[in-house]
Amino acid sequence: MAGVRVTDPKAAQCGEVLKGVFKPHQSKLFGKECTPERPIGALMGSSEGACGAYYHTRVPARSGGGEVIDDGSTD
Repeated sequence: MAGVRVTDPKAAQCGEVLKGVFKPHQSKLFGKECTPERPIGALMGSSEGACGAYYHTRVPARSGGGEVIDDGSTD
């Protein structure tokens, strides 16, 4: 739809993640209020979004989500 603008809630911090200001797991809501089952922002809305991909590859299922594996990488 032309002229329609959709924004993510500011608390989701999607813009900062997209700009590389910080990694997805550094967002205030990542893995807590914002999960693939209950996405707050667009980046968690699919497994291809930055947060969704990070969640699926870095958060172990046994932790119940929200606990990020820190592998020491800088990516």
